[in-house]
Amino acid sequence: MGEPIKHEHIHITDSADSYEDAITLAASPLIKDSYINEEYVQDILDSIEKNGPYIVVADYVALPHAQPSDKVLKNGLSLLLLEKPVDLRGNPIHVFIVLAAKDSTAHLASLQSLAIFLMEKENIDALIGAKTVPGIQKVLEERWQTS
Repeated sequence: MGEPIKHEHIHITDSADSYEDAITLAASPLIKDSYINEEYVQDILDSIEKNGPYIVVADYVALPHAQPSDKVLKNGLSLLLLEKPVDLRGNPIHVFIVLAAKDSTAHLASLQSLAIFLMEKENIDALIGAKTVPGIQKVLEERWQTS
């Protein structure tokens, strides 16, 4: 995958009014760069409504994604870091990593490398502690195994 998340797909903000707003904000670079369309974001929100907070994958980390579909134009990831966590159905979330996968093979490969990264609490702490986009990139470059 090269760099796990392009620098232009990483952003930091103080807070979000709701997890829905956070997911929409986290997905916005992927919409802007034509990786996904807005209907994919709605699919994510509908899926949380139906299935509960399945996107919470670690303490303080959510992985918004929906089933691979034609609403995904290119495989990619984006990351939003919130200084103040937002409540996602009882889970305080600082980091939203949106996964856009065109098919289940890409979906599983991305999830696998991400799961390995998120298994280490130190990686999550380092992400939350990174106060700048270059800081987040440094954490990802040093700690994320993409092979």
